[in-house]
Amino acid sequence: MRLEEFKSLTEDEIAMLWYAVNKTTPPVLAGVELEPSVFCAIKPHAIRSRVDQIELAVKDEHKSIYESLRQKLNMAPIVPPIPPVSSSVETPNATSNPDSTSV
Repeated sequence: MRLEEFKSLTEDEIAMLWYAVNKTTPPVLAGVELEPSVFCAIKPHAIRSRVDQIELAVKDEHKSIYESLRQKLNMAPIVPPIPPVSSSVETPNATSNPDSTSV
């Protein structure tokens, strides 16, 4: 993580990042909780991977903080899932062939 990225984070974003670094599996360091002051020593792709891992655990009331954290880490915005569309398209009957003539 770059120092500029870390300095741009709010207290809430740092708390969410602390959770991502220390509470996801596998731990960064087994049995040790890292303090925010050492987050700049973690490779950027590892930080982003951790942030991705907590997406499903983020409560609705904290989604705006999570999205802001992702933006400040230059991560792609969250794309809401598209609900499945029921298929109501009629398929032609496999036994009938409109080009064939009946005898």
